[in-house]
Amino acid sequence: MVRGALRLPVWFAAGAALRHVRGFDVAALHHGSIWSSESAGTPLRPEVAVEATDRGDHLAIVLGVAADPTSAVRRFVGEEIGLPVGQIAYLRPVGCHGPEVVSDGPTAARMAVGWRDAVRDLLEEFPAQHIHLFLSAPGGLALLLGHRWNALCPTTVYEHLGPGSGYESTLTIQA
Repeated sequence: MVRGALRLPVWFAAGAALRHVRGFDVAALHHGSIWSSESAGTPLRPEVAVEATDRGDHLAIVLGVAADPTSAVRRFVGEEIGLPVGQIAYLRPVGCHGPEVVSDGPTAARMAVGWRDAVRDLLEEFPAQHIHLFLSAPGGLALLLGHRWNALCPTTVYEHLGPGSGYESTLTIQA
């Protein structure tokens, strides 16, 4: 059980440290209910849109669940000198985004698997040496996604610094 007041990159890193392929199960308390990796059923796939930047062989992944970070990430990647991102892939729940779009733990667990699979598909289409991950999601979903983040390339997770302030790389998860 992971609980506490954690920033999104730390939620993700906790899940990655306790990966499913290593035999761990993880859970988080979210507004009084438990979101557990054990409740994963049929994966829920996201909507995906890809934008080419042609600046290198890295892939930026933008997960817009709680809010839509599209313009902030686009601006950050465009202004960040030396960030070799060739494509930006925007993933969001089918239909909409918002703070209540993930209704319960089983939905979060199903999303984690489906979204990881969508990233694998993107890497088949756009082979990358590195992933730059931008999260706008509930902490419990970030934990579950990190828990399922296997068979992918090294990933740098970014912290949002607030409206108009961009992002800061926080930590890197190895493949």
